Amino acid sequence: MKINNELLNQAENHIRVGQTTEAHELALSLLSKVGSLSPFERIKLGNIFRRVGDFTATSRLLYKLARSEEATKKIRDSASLEYGTALIFLGLLEEGMELLRNLDIKTYPLALMNMALGHQQEWDYDAAVPLLEKFVMSESIDSYQRLVGEVNLQISYLSSNPSMLTWNRVQELGNMITSQKLTLLSGVFTQIEGRFLSSQQRFEEARAIFQKGLAQLQGVATFDRVRLQKWFLINEFENDHKQKPLLAQWQKLKAQSLQLHDSETLRECDRYLGYYSEHSELLNYCYHGTPYLAYQRYFSLDQVESFIDLEFNTKGEQVLLKSSDEVLLLDKLDAPFTRSSKKILPTGSSLQLILTAMTIDFYRPMTLPRLFHYAYPGQYWNPLTSPVQVRQGLFRLRQWLKSSGYNLKIYENNSKYFLAANKKSQSVRIGPNKLTMEQKIEQKLKAQFGDTSFRFEDFNSLSEESTTTMQRHLAELLKKGIIQKEGNTRSARFKLTHHQST
Repeated sequence: MKINNELLNQAENHIRVGQTTEAHELALSLLSKVGSLSPFERIKLGNIFRRVGDFTATSRLLYKLARSEEATKKIRDSASLEYGTALIFLGLLEEGMELLRNLDIKTYPLALMNMALGHQQEWDYDAAVPLLEKFVMSESIDSYQRLVGEVNLQISYLSSNPSMLTWNRVQELGNMITSQKLTLLSGVFTQIEGRFLSSQQRFEEARAIFQKGLAQLQGVATFDRVRLQKWFLINEFENDHKQKPLLAQWQKLKAQSLQLHDSETLRECDRYLGYYSEHSELLNYCYHGTPYLAYQRYFSLDQVESFIDLEFNTKGEQVLLKSSDEVLLLDKLDAPFTRSSKKILPTGSSLQLILTAMTIDFYRPMTLPRLFHYAYPGQYWNPLTSPVQVRQGLFRLRQWLKSSGYNLKIYENNSKYFLAANKKSQSVRIGPNKLTMEQKIEQKLKAQFGDTSFRFEDFNSLSEESTTTMQRHLAELLKKGIIQKEGNTRSARFKLTHHQST
C-alpha cells in the first residue's frame, strides 16, 4: 500500500513540473495492481490519468464507483468529481456537467473549475468566468489549486471581458508561479502576459514575452507550445497586417497541429489564415465545421454562407466545393430537393443522428463517446456497454448505406470515425442549422434563377413533390414575402425579393 502511495505522489510531482509522459507511465504501471488499491487510491489514480489526458482510463477506472449505490457517499462523490470531468473531455458534456453540479461545492470546490474547463473546451468563456471566480474564492482549496484557478480565470477574462485584467495582477501571478518553479504553468502563463500586452498594442513587449514562453516550453510534451506559437503569430499580424510572409508560418503551425492531433489549434489556424489572407472558402469551412455556438460567434455573418458543399474522398478527407450538382443531402427535410431515387433516413433516427454527427466537426474526430452523445440523447454512458451499442449502430448504418446505393462509407482510423466516399469521391451538403422547407426552396430559387423571373411550371419542376404540394409552398413563399408575383393571369411570373429568410 505504501509503494502505491509513493508512486501516486511521484506521478503528482511529475505533473506539476510538466513531465506528463513520466506521470502517465507511472499511472499505467499501477493498472495491474488496481485490485489491491483502496477506493481512494483508485480515485487518485483516475485523477492522474485525467490530468495527463487519458480520459478513457479515468472513465473505466471510476465508472462503477461513481454510479454505485452501495459505495459510501464520500467515495461516490469523490469518484464522480473525476469521472464527470473525464466525461466532459470525452465529449459527453451534459452528462459530465450533471454529475459535477450534483456535488456539494463546499466539499468539492474543484467541481467548479472542472465545469469551467468544460465550458472552455467549447470556447464558452462567458460561462466559465463565474465558476472560476467562485472557485478561487473557496476556502477549501490549496495554494496550487488556487493558482491554477487564477490562471484559467485570467485566460477566460481575456476572451470574455479583457477589462477585468490589470497588469499589476498579471505580474503578481507571474511572480508567484516563478517563485514556485512551476515550469509548465510558467510557460502557459506567458500566454496571459503576452496577450494582455498585445491587447494594449504593446507588440514589441508581447513578442519578447511569447519568445520567452516558447523557450520555456521547448521540452514540454503538451499542446501548450503550439498554442503559444499561435498567439505569437497573432501578435505579429496585429502589429502589422501587411506581413504576408507570416502566412507561411501559419501554414507550418497548421501542419504541426495536424501532426500533434491538436484539433483546436488546427481550427484556429484555419480561422486566422482565412481572416488574414481574406480566404472566404476557408472561413466557411471553419465556421461550418465547428459545432460550438460560442466559437461561431467569432465569425461575422456576412463572412459565411448558410451552407457549403464538401467533397469526401475515400479516406474521409474533405475538400470544400463552391457548388455541386451531384450533392447529397442528409436531412429528410431535404428530400423533395434531392434529385435522386435513393432512400433517406428519417430525421431523428439513431442512424441518421450518427450519420449527421460525422459532418458537424471537421477538426475534432468523432470517437465512440461523441457518437454516443449525438446518437443516443438522454442516455448515460457506460464504458463497458455503450461502445458496443455505438458499434452496432455503425454496423447497421454501414449496411444501410450499402443497400441504399449511397457512395458513402464509415471510415475508421485509430478508433476515430469519419464519413468517406466508398468510390472516387462524393459531395455532401453541410449546414449548421436546420432550414425550413420555405428556406430550402428559397436557396434553390437563388441558385437556379437569381434575379430572373420564373413561371410556376419552372417552380414546380424543382421538385418531385406533387403539384398541389408545390402550389402550397408557392403560396407560403408569397405570404412571407420571399417571392413576389408579377401579373395576375395564368401566365403570371414570380421573382425573388431581397427578403433574407435565412
